[in-house]
Amino acid sequence: MDAPGILSSFSVSRASTTPLYQQLYEFLSLQVRLGALQPGDRMPTEEEMCDALGVSRSTARQALALLVDKGVVERFRGKGTFVAQPASYHRSMSHLYNFSADMEEAGRVPSSRTVVQEVVTADAGERSTLELVAPQAQVFRLCRVRQADGAPVLYEDTRLPLALCPGIQDLSFDDASLYAALRDDYGLEPASAVETMRGVLLPDDVCGLLGCPSGTVGYRIERVARLSSNVVYEHTQSYARADLVAYRFELGNLGAGANGARMTLAGT
Repeated sequence: MDAPGILSSFSVSRASTTPLYQQLYEFLSLQVRLGALQPGDRMPTEEEMCDALGVSRSTARQALALLVDKGVVERFRGKGTFVAQPASYHRSMSHLYNFSADMEEAGRVPSSRTVVQEVVTADAGERSTLELVAPQAQVFRLCRVRQADGAPVLYEDTRLPLALCPGIQDLSFDDASLYAALRDDYGLEPASAVETMRGVLLPDDVCGLLGCPSGTVGYRIERVARLSSNVVYEHTQSYARADLVAYRFELGNLGAGANGARMTLAGT
């Protein structure tokens, strides 16, 4: 069935407490997950949605915008909106992110491979970054290869003050979210974060972990996150291949609330 024809099997419920655009978003994203809409298929236009469903242009526009934000579809100027390729990973950079949750929302299967999991004594640089005082110099170090449907996406080296999460070194994070454990077991959630991205030659050991040749150009992303109390609770350095990763920034007028940025990981 073509994309506009998909709409013939759906009608919005105006009696529901769920906003109309959310109903439309959920229906269309479900059609993608079920395979009724395939990668590369053109999505119904705003006009087609309005005509078929009797919704406003604003409702259709909000539904499409949410599909774009979640990485379900991709918009190409002058061509239209199309179902995203399955190997594409979109991550919004305009809000605090959770890799596992973002992957699941995009219909991907997140997994991790633990490379290092240990308790170490922070050196002077790490103590400064995490704003540790001498008695709190121990940190939990977790190094993982983050994967999407089994394919390596990122290499992350995360350091957490052990005083905030004692015993965390005994947990397994191959099939579990670090942020979920911090939230559920320790009541810790990030309130703000600063990320810095630089172009680099990926270290040889990282190249091996990400399955790319030595000397591959990539990105180094450094993240420092704070709790609502302004206490630093996370320092993560991530590496990604530049031949697979692109960052797209969507800009608007200052104060418009539409600004954002997106990382796309294209498939090989």
